[in-house]
Amino acid sequence: MITDAGKLRDEEKCIKAVRKILDKGIPVKSNTGVSLKMHNKFVIIDEEIVLTGSYNWAKKSTAENNENVIILSDKSAVQSYTKEFEKLWSLFSLDQPSNKF
Repeated sequence: MITDAGKLRDEEKCIKAVRKILDKGIPVKSNTGVSLKMHNKFVIIDEEIVLTGSYNWAKKSTAENNENVIILSDKSAVQSYTKEFEKLWSLFSLDQPSNKF
């Protein structure tokens, strides 16, 4: 998983969610120390399906926002998203959430 560093420092709900992900043994990287803001919103499932769109993956998004999610299964599209994820993964560092909460 890759997230924006700000979410790991200041937002209690995000920090708690990332801790749960780390507890499952899933590595988390962030843009700490990199000038790029992490604003992508996509999920790659088993290198076969991509979910992407404006959806912010939060309860508030479901209840209060107009959001969209597109589900892609086209091999070429999935490969493009996988390549982008791998590029971002190589740019960012493993990170831990703040102990503030």
